[in-house]
Amino acid sequence: MSKKHISKKKLMNRILLVLGLLAVIGAAVFTLFIQPMLEEDVYVYKESEVTYGTLVMGITESGSVEAELLSLDYLLDLDVTSEDEEDEDDDDDFEDDEETEQYLKIEEAYVVVGQKVAAKDAIYKITQESIDDIRRKLEANVTDLEIALSEAKLSYNLDVLNAQYDYKKTLTKLNSASGTYNNEVAQANDEVAQLYATIDARNLEIISLQAELDEILESDDYETIIEDYEELKSTVEAIGTDNVLVYIPYETKYLAAKTKYDNLMNQIDQLETGIITSTETVLDTLEELNDVQARLSLENMEATQDYETTSLDGQLAKSEYEYSIGALEETVNTAQTELEDASEQLADFEEFVGDGIVYADSDGLIMSMEYEADDYLITTGSLFTYTTEDALTLTVDVSQEDISDIGVGDSVSILFTAYPDTAYTGEVSSVTTTATSDTATTISYPVTIHILGDTSKLYDGMTGDVTFVVEEKSDILYVSRKAIVEENGNTYVYLKDSSGNYYLSEVTTGFTDGVNIEITSGIEADDIVYIASKVTSEGMEADE
Repeated sequence: MSKKHISKKKLMNRILLVLGLLAVIGAAVFTLFIQPMLEEDVYVYKESEVTYGTLVMGITESGSVEAELLSLDYLLDLDVTSEDEEDEDDDDDFEDDEETEQYLKIEEAYVVVGQKVAAKDAIYKITQESIDDIRRKLEANVTDLEIALSEAKLSYNLDVLNAQYDYKKTLTKLNSASGTYNNEVAQANDEVAQLYATIDARNLEIISLQAELDEILESDDYETIIEDYEELKSTVEAIGTDNVLVYIPYETKYLAAKTKYDNLMNQIDQLETGIITSTETVLDTLEELNDVQARLSLENMEATQDYETTSLDGQLAKSEYEYSIGALEETVNTAQTELEDASEQLADFEEFVGDGIVYADSDGLIMSMEYEADDYLITTGSLFTYTTEDALTLTVDVSQEDISDIGVGDSVSILFTAYPDTAYTGEVSSVTTTATSDTATTISYPVTIHILGDTSKLYDGMTGDVTFVVEEKSDILYVSRKAIVEENGNTYVYLKDSSGNYYLSEVTTGFTDGVNIEITSGIEADDIVYIASKVTSEGMEADE
């Protein structure tokens, strides 16, 4: 037993010794060979193509698809109730049957929400009974208004004739008053003119007589005749009749002188009498003229008042005539307009009901149905809503730093999460100038993009990235920025020689979009560059 025990103990010591030697040998190997290898960088190289094309630098924001809702609207106004009838309707409670007789009724709805339809697909069917009821009502309304228009035109013609007659009658009266007034004024003027003519004639006579009298009184004969007469009269009276022989010669001279004297005095008396008579005539005529003028002034005032009153009557008659004509024309025009409106109402109704089927006006996806069978089209508004493939939009928020670079009509590129390999295009349709929030740290503005092209694979709510082009450069060589190595202020890319060894080749870079970068010299379009990734101690790759 003790030998076996000693043998086992020796065996254990030998094993421990061997393990110790192995540990020493392993440490030496790790230190001399493995550790240097681990400290040396190890790289893997991935191919990256040199691409010829266009680089675009832009602003990228995320958003989700929104389907723009379109609708087919019911816009018919089928009301033909007059104002009087409306007043009566306000006082009465209608039964449902009476109320619904004036509305179209849905007989059947052919589609449901979520169903895709094509243009000209049937959506609703309208009952023929409701169509016929409305048609009869609208046609009767047109007929009634045609009759009303005819009656209005007939009344217009008769009333216009009456108005013209009354107006012409007033004009005749006005013309008569004008003629009377003018005649009276003319007669008055003639009477005054005659009196002035009499005064002028008498004044001329006075002037003429006075001139003749002055000529006599101022003549030498006047003094001689008077002196001869007075001297011979004194001589004859002094001689007396006792001395006939002396008396007779002087008497004869005296009588001759007296004859001349008497003739002269008679001539003077006649001239003075004529002057006095003419003066009295002038004075009488002036007094008569004053009386006439006073009378004519009163008559003229009365005639003027009568004329002005008649003239005002004429103006009033003209205003009444024009108002009457205008009112009559307005009545006819109103009747004409009402008939045109009713005819247009009937035409719109016929265009809408057509064959009794309401059709889709374009391809789309039904989003809502506003009516179902047995419903009445009581109010105007949407019959159904739908969305089309070309009615998809995407709204993103753009920061205030970038919003100035974006305008309506700008083209954008879109990548959707669901289709990462399919590029879509869009166009900016609106830029909202109101910020999304006044209290947010970062101010941004909503921008809406209309998605172009085939959008049949897109659905409401899909997310995507929108890139707004800020700058682009075409017809250039470019590589991934990951392929660029920068050392000592120079730029390089990895190429591979014919032996399979990788080496750095210097290149010149240019424009970059942030992911790719332009190469202006150093490589060709058919070259292949390599992206070097260092292998870490944990076995993970880390890009250089």
